[in-house]
Amino acid sequence: WEADELADGPAFWQTAFAGLRSPMRFPLTIPHQRQGDLTTPLVFALVCGVLGQAIAAVVGAFGSRVAPLPAPPGGLPALPPLPAYVWDLLFMPVFPLAFALALFAQAGVAHALLGLIGAKRAAFSATFRVFAYAQVGHLLVAIPGIGRYAVDLYAVFIILGGLRAAHGAGFVAGLVALLPMMVLNSLFGG
Repeated sequence: WEADELADGPAFWQTAFAGLRSPMRFPLTIPHQRQGDLTTPLVFALVCGVLGQAIAAVVGAFGSRVAPLPAPPGGLPALPPLPAYVWDLLFMPVFPLAFALALFAQAGVAHALLGLIGAKRAAFSATFRVFAYAQVGHLLVAIPGIGRYAVDLYAVFIILGGLRAAHGAGFVAGLVALLPMMVLNSLFGG
């Protein structure tokens, strides 16, 4: 994706298939040593995230489970419950911004935690690239039933391997860096 050997479309799909095909080897191919430009990995992550959100909406339309709404405060009239895929579609306009902010926050917190435990050996751009390329798992939401869980599983594998490759971080240091992401995902449902 960042090598400039292919056009953007083929380069995206080649990188995405490499990440989906081998989450254990994929982190070794992430260009951790590149400094500065965070736009390219951010665009890769956003494309994966937006495609994943769109796929989730389509898959959800076939399952059409209903998501109940909380009772409105102050005696306002209640809205009827909507299927979950409708919420996915309603969230689409703000999804890229929320996704990008969450990605920067997760990478920033992980980078700070790696620094606190003495496992940080590379710049923030290396940590950000690891977290950005780990978003390839969002393309797995198309798998009925387990797709949403596969996203997190792929992220864990790619981030642990990527932090090892970029920072030389061991398994425990990688888990410490992943802890905030795992807590947030468990609290807010990914």
